[in-house]
Amino acid sequence: MTATYYQLPNSLDIQFFLHNQDKRKEGFMKIKKKVKLISLIFTLIAYFASPVLCAEESISEDQARKIANNFIKIEKQNFPSWMNVSIKALYNIYSSNGYIVGYEISVHDKGGNDRGYIIVSSDKNKTIIPSFSENGLSISGSLFRYYENDLKQLFESLNLTTKEMRILGNLPFHFAIGIKFQELDYIDNANFIVQDGWFIFSPNPNSHQALYKKNYKRNYRKLSLTPSSKENRDFYNALINGDENSKFFKKISSGKINNIKKIGSKSRMSSPINEGTIDDGTVDESSKLFSNIYQENREWTKGGVKSDKMCYAGCGPVAWAILLEYWDRNGYPNLISSKTDNSNRFTTDPDIRWSINELRGYLETTCSDDGGATTWPWDIDQGDEYIKARGYKSNVYSNTLEPGFWQIIEDINANRPPIALFDLDDGGVVDIPDHYVVVYAYEDKSGTANDRFKAKNGWQITTDSWYSRETITLFGAGITSLIITSSPSSPPKPYFDGAGSLVDPQNKDNSNDCGCKLDYVKLHSHKDKASAGFFQVFRIPGVCESISLNGLDSASIEVRSWTGRGNNSKYYSIHGNSTIPLLSKSIWNLVAFKTNQPIKKGTSKIVAAVCRGDNNSDVTEVSGNPMILNSEYHWGGNGSIINHSNNQFNSDTQAGYGRNRDTAVLLKSNKTLSVFQVTNTQSCRKVKFSTRLPFNLSWKTWNEKDWQGSKKINNEDTFIFPTSDYWWILKAEAPASSSDKARIDVVCEH
Repeated sequence: MTATYYQLPNSLDIQFFLHNQDKRKEGFMKIKKKVKLISLIFTLIAYFASPVLCAEESISEDQARKIANNFIKIEKQNFPSWMNVSIKALYNIYSSNGYIVGYEISVHDKGGNDRGYIIVSSDKNKTIIPSFSENGLSISGSLFRYYENDLKQLFESLNLTTKEMRILGNLPFHFAIGIKFQELDYIDNANFIVQDGWFIFSPNPNSHQALYKKNYKRNYRKLSLTPSSKENRDFYNALINGDENSKFFKKISSGKINNIKKIGSKSRMSSPINEGTIDDGTVDESSKLFSNIYQENREWTKGGVKSDKMCYAGCGPVAWAILLEYWDRNGYPNLISSKTDNSNRFTTDPDIRWSINELRGYLETTCSDDGGATTWPWDIDQGDEYIKARGYKSNVYSNTLEPGFWQIIEDINANRPPIALFDLDDGGVVDIPDHYVVVYAYEDKSGTANDRFKAKNGWQITTDSWYSRETITLFGAGITSLIITSSPSSPPKPYFDGAGSLVDPQNKDNSNDCGCKLDYVKLHSHKDKASAGFFQVFRIPGVCESISLNGLDSASIEVRSWTGRGNNSKYYSIHGNSTIPLLSKSIWNLVAFKTNQPIKKGTSKIVAAVCRGDNNSDVTEVSGNPMILNSEYHWGGNGSIINHSNNQFNSDTQAGYGRNRDTAVLLKSNKTLSVFQVTNTQSCRKVKFSTRLPFNLSWKTWNEKDWQGSKKINNEDTFIFPTSDYWWILKAEAPASSSDKARIDVVCEH
């Protein structure tokens, strides 16, 4: 469904055009028939009988206010700007057809300064807090300012009187003023956007053309809760009860962009802080690393332009401009303007305008009839061509398959701000992409209902917001991350070529035997890809409580239990030989590493892991994210077994694992990569696989760089070693499982 456009009758010849703030003096309307001016009072008027959800599923104003108060109370430890604040006002947010879709609660401090806002949904089954900001002007404040500065004088000059006015919203980020005029009850045609009788006005270019109609036809009393909606209900209960001990407030990891070391005197100062923000030491320093570049409505010469060449810049080129201006100030001063011009932080700067115009051409951004602009997801990574034209080599990658929160985590932890494209998750119907932003921070909590990330919106007033991971779908190109050659950012996702889970029937309790107390992984060069390897370690107090990793120059480490499926992972960053502590509460520990730089072309590297009987580690825990391999597979957990006792003294439930058989878990909702390392001996000439989920099997010897072959494994199947080589690595790549109990079993056969 799209917005409706009308043309006014010929007797009312209205031409409508509004520029953004720096051009608002040029905004005009021409009208031949004057209408008597009635004094305008800005009020938010609700229908007497606005349609709502059934009571047991909806959130009331009082409940929304309580949710906001408790959210501030619990989260203020993370946000210093909320230490002494209170609720300023609450406004209903409507759909164009009269539903209350949520509430905006504005926040201020004791001095009356704006301290952000909190959006609360009206539906307990949906994301409870889809968006918020801990500082700056609220959504309602930005709309009121827009009305006072742009609309009020315009309406008065046209003798137009507002009959009804309200805030319209398509959560989490589209908001507008909906107006019904006293003098225009009946309209046949129009030049501007009208939905369900409401004239749509917004200071944000994308929001004036968003769809604000909602359709609630489901019977919520009979709705069986999905896992997502059940978690949202649980989060609602935690907020209503002010339960600060709830899992939703327990942080697993967090990260934000840190200013990388600036190179030479040509590096620039940090960007100005957000409009309406009080810089009293509580402003997020990461926010100040990015300039508040926004969309201008002006004449463009590149991209798809209208006959009059006038339209908004488009959020795609603006997102790229924000990202490139950041890198321009951090070591690459030719990305914006010249190396000697160090003052290009503002939207109206001629060099910023020139760059946005050029980006419009590379991204094929097209002006629309309503004055907006569209950049399609399959073109967003063409910003790479702009970078090349400015004299730099770069590696820009887009995730078109499965973009998501995990990739935001990976990019932020690598100090690599990504561009994310949002598509509103409105009942599961994807229409067109909605908005590009630059992400610079995240917080990963237990569960998913309170996971969130922070982004530069590319808007003139509300410049920064936190968004819930559950509210939006990352669509199409999803995330584009910039890696400029020789920049200090991390390499792309690693390629797996290390050892696998050891199955060695002839292994004995000898500290010199590989797979007993020590093991090795051989890494190879794969062009610009990093390398990854695994070890699976049997923890025994006093015998093997930590692992010495030798042979790595710089790497990221993940340690987790075999049964944890990544929920209890700990992360470390190492530079050189290091000792990694094992999880004290887990018998089977899984240790994975990925190099921070590709292996040098034409060379290989051997990494050794050796058991230590103490837990005297020399590493510090850091924030991290689950291992992603070969661009799309999540690490299933199996790795090269280091088992000092080799299971000879374990109970029957453990006997044989790591000797003549092993098993690997498959992940629910994610593709899984698991590996087995097997010795080709007289008692193990072939291996039998058992699985409920078909997977693709690849094989190679321990020394080889490339995989020899592959085959599909269904249910039960047998693999016979093709040569007499001793050490073999078997890689299993499985699709996402619908169960958390799926696994792959492998057993040696004669």
